[in-house]
Amino acid sequence: MHNFTTERLFIRALEKQDQALYCHLYTDTKVMRHICQPLSQEQAIKAFKTTLNKQTSKTKNQFSWAITSKETNQAIGIVGFQSQEKEHAILGLLISENSQGRGYAPEVFKKLISICNSTYGFKKFTSQVQKDNINSIKFLKLIGFKSEPLAHTKDIDTYVFNV
Repeated sequence: MHNFTTERLFIRALEKQDQALYCHLYTDTKVMRHICQPLSQEQAIKAFKTTLNKQTSKTKNQFSWAITSKETNQAIGIVGFQSQEKEHAILGLLISENSQGRGYAPEVFKKLISICNSTYGFKKFTSQVQKDNINSIKFLKLIGFKSEPLAHTKDIDTYVFNV
């Protein structure tokens, strides 16, 4: 799978060496506050191993990348997609608390959409967001995602971007 860069970030395939980053993000109450309950350390390790296994499977319907700041050379997050349909990808992103609010999310998503469109032929991208996650909703709208009214639940809105 492609490694790629943006103006401020290196984005490379998630590897075994990223277990600490993955576990930190998925067990952090502040990072997970708009997603779900944080995982326990044991749950995070198990989820990390599952994620790595899915990346190497022949189906290629899920892939994750580690995000590193070019300025500090520190890993700051994880981005990825899942796909159950031929031309549709569901995107997800976790950014460490101390790196949130710096504009990394739209920077990463714009590049990821381009890569997934050219590499996999995805034409529809969705991202599910808790209704109270105002900053994520703002960035999704900023890069062209639209709310999909039929996909709303009590707590979650779905935003769609079509290429």
